[in-house]
Amino acid sequence: MRFLSVTDFHELMKTQEYPCISLYLDLESPTGLNHGIHPRLYAQLGHIRGSISRLCNREDRERLLQPLHAAARNLHAIPHEAKGLAMFRSFGMSGIFPTSLPVQDHVALSDSFHLKPILPMIQNQNIFYVITLTQTTMTLFSGDATGLKELKTYTMTDGEGGKLRSITARFSRNAARGRVSRYPVLSYQSPTRLNSFFQDAQTDMINRIQPSPGPVVTVGSTYLRRMFATNCKIPNLLKDGINFRYSQGNHAVLHRKALALVEDYFNSRALVLSNQYLALLAKGRASNNMEAIAESIFMGRVNHILIAKDRALYGRLDRGTGRVINLKQNIDPIGDDVLCDLAQEVILRGGNAHLIPQNMMPTPSPVAALYRW
Repeated sequence: MRFLSVTDFHELMKTQEYPCISLYLDLESPTGLNHGIHPRLYAQLGHIRGSISRLCNREDRERLLQPLHAAARNLHAIPHEAKGLAMFRSFGMSGIFPTSLPVQDHVALSDSFHLKPILPMIQNQNIFYVITLTQTTMTLFSGDATGLKELKTYTMTDGEGGKLRSITARFSRNAARGRVSRYPVLSYQSPTRLNSFFQDAQTDMINRIQPSPGPVVTVGSTYLRRMFATNCKIPNLLKDGINFRYSQGNHAVLHRKALALVEDYFNSRALVLSNQYLALLAKGRASNNMEAIAESIFMGRVNHILIAKDRALYGRLDRGTGRVINLKQNIDPIGDDVLCDLAQEVILRGGNAHLIPQNMMPTPSPVAALYRW
């Protein structure tokens, strides 16, 4: 059973034959992957069974639900490192995917697959980078909400590593005796082999980060992090780092510590979008009106759409006309979240969808759009 990946979204966002079932299960709950997951899965299927019975005859209903029931008998195949389970079923498609992104238990029955819980994966938003520092190596990782991926390890020669250990030991002795007041500076204009190593490694890191920029977190001793930051040209290098001794076996711990550190950075980016929204609103290039936004999406006007990740609006988006039908704010346990539909349509037209908390939205509405023109 393979993990859900970005490449799967192209198929999931295609037009499907009604009805579409989307079912999510939290695998990080106290029950985890043991027998406790089965009652939750069957409870979710029970929520939609009656609605499906009203839409389909018995034969079609069983054909629609059969892959989901089969998956319930094969939960042992889910990788133990999975944080969630996403299940999608229509008459034309079936997909059962473990996810590396945490999800909450949820089921939806609609005219398209409900992808809001996993939207952060689609556009690789909230990407960040981690650089681990030791006295012999530097390793660059890319990260997002799902985990870390090693990009490259830079290894010092014996001479470079020995020089760094000598500098570290001398500084530590002097610091213990109260003889130093600041960290030593590596001058990249100096032609030493150690300085050249740092300069070449940082140049390569910049080239790897530039296509998908994001905040950069350094991990290691305070001394190594301060020395690395000296004359550093890597963009978005965070001032605060992590004092943590990294080893190959603690990826999850490193990911959790880094994710907590970059949260403020991403919140500030949401604030920037909110401020842009307010500026464009005065020029008629932004809106928080659901119907106006839907119409603008199908005209290709929407560059950014802000969606409150902790809100839902139930109804149906007519993909032929762009009209929102039967909109209601009460919670429908199996209804179609129009906010999810709007986000998908923006992405399909080359725009950007952002899930942010309601208290960070620039408007009381759970949706806001920034227009291209």
